[in-house]
Amino acid sequence: MIVRYRVTADDLLTNQLYYAATSEHIRKKRKRNRIMVPLFYLVIAIISFTLAKPFMSIAFVVIAVLWYLFYPLRERRIYIRHFKNFIAERMKGLDDQEASFQITDEYILGQDGTTEIKMATSEIINMIELPTLILLRLKGGQSILFPKAQLQDVNALRERLKTLATKLGIAYESKPDWIWK
Repeated sequence: MIVRYRVTADDLLTNQLYYAATSEHIRKKRKRNRIMVPLFYLVIAIISFTLAKPFMSIAFVVIAVLWYLFYPLRERRIYIRHFKNFIAERMKGLDDQEASFQITDEYILGQDGTTEIKMATSEIINMIELPTLILLRLKGGQSILFPKAQLQDVNALRERLKTLATKLGIAYESKPDWIWK
């Protein structure tokens, strides 16, 4: 099966955000960032209360609660901005390049612009279907992206990849409701 499409910055952004959402290291970091600052404010509130300054103590408690509730919204935007800048720098001069992949049982042959790859299908760790992308996760942390909006026949690709996943003994995960949070 041969698949042709153009990868856009939005497709790369979705891939990066999905990776961030599933990375254990990044999830721990995000959880720590959400909790540490409110704890700091709560310690200051306790110190203020012991110094007989109840209004200051209440203000720090309110700040801690607001931080805990609203920081995730701000952090999401920070990650999006960071990844957009990274992708914009990476994609300089690569606009409108068509990618082409041929998928066989043993190999994936790919070409985009001036780059050609031949990779054994045994390099695929798992396959993930998101609302806008189908991702092939590879050993070494890389991915091959198939943007659904630009594919001629998404169902044929989906069935081909499911068959390949079964043959390779790897997971084909469908996550139609995934969003970046």
